[in-house]
Amino acid sequence: MYRIPSTLAAGALAALLVAQPALAYTGAAGTGARAATVTVGLPLTVTGTNAAFASSAKTSDPPVAVTATVTNRNSFHRWAHIVTATFGTSSKSGCGAGDYQINGAIQSVQRAVNGNGTLAVSGISVSLLTAGCKGSTVTLTYAAS
Repeated sequence: MYRIPSTLAAGALAALLVAQPALAYTGAAGTGARAATVTVGLPLTVTGTNAAFASSAKTSDPPVAVTATVTNRNSFHRWAHIVTATFGTSSKSGCGAGDYQINGAIQSVQRAVNGNGTLAVSGISVSLLTAGCKGSTVTLTYAAS
């Protein structure tokens, strides 16, 4: 009976999980050589909507919801663990990150994004903290890991 040392098996499993897609096989006997190309692939990209505040907005108004979209440009699925949203810019001069609050800035997704597919992520919103920034549009920067 042929036994594979546990450290070798664990190392092979870790290599498969990191370098997807990949195919590995073992044989008990025989000779020959095989070669295969392993593609790491393209990273996931994330885009999202902007938060627009009306010129009559108040700091007590409900937050403005935004939606992030995770895109997989590969022909195989990729796993999205976390989507983050951070302040990018404000259309109103003098308004910065401290004038807004990003609610749900870190969203745990834990889902596979199909090959050449997208995944909508909700739960992110922006609150107005400074009345002088009403009538602005906030652009967020999104990332996925």
